[in-house]
Amino acid sequence: MNCDDEIQVDWLGGARATVSRARYQWIVDNIPEAADSNQRAAVYRLGAMLARAMGAFGGHVIESNAQRVAAHNRASAEIVEAWDRLMAAMRSHPTYQGDHNAAIDRARVDIDQAGRYAEALRGVIDGYRTPLPIPKAGRPRSMAKEWQVEAVSEIRSLLGVREARACAIVADLLNSSLISGPAVDPETLRQSVRNRRL
Repeated sequence: MNCDDEIQVDWLGGARATVSRARYQWIVDNIPEAADSNQRAAVYRLGAMLARAMGAFGGHVIESNAQRVAAHNRASAEIVEAWDRLMAAMRSHPTYQGDHNAAIDRARVDIDQAGRYAEALRGVIDGYRTPLPIPKAGRPRSMAKEWQVEAVSEIRSLLGVREARACAIVADLLNSSLISGPAVDPETLRQSVRNRRL
């Protein structure tokens, strides 16, 4: 960005800042509710955050509870399988029991304490034998949509506008040439805000 693309403006708390002329002017032209320098600065920062978020996380999907539980169950099954193979291999090893007892003697391990530890470990493994119930999957949540919904909440707080207007402002900002990404419909965004409250 060259100097012609930047402008000095009043910023938060009476400070001065160098910002993108196009981004700042877009806010002045399109968001009359941002009536003072503090509000325009806050909206500018929110727009910059959204631009970074859409670029970094736009295509990501947030892992659902069902996916987390399924991953837990898969990992638990792998541990149980490995444990059972290990136990079977140790039982069939010709010198394992003697080697184990000799190692305990060399290390001067407290047998009672070791027994309690082994019992606790077996309890963990046995707990993994029963898969957790998978919750209802629901729809996968888009990381981009979560950022957009959060931005609506921020705009409402910053500018004191109603939900519908906040959704329109965020959608306009996302649909402007200032942020790259798929088009956002204000009503669809408003429905996402409502769904989050349910």
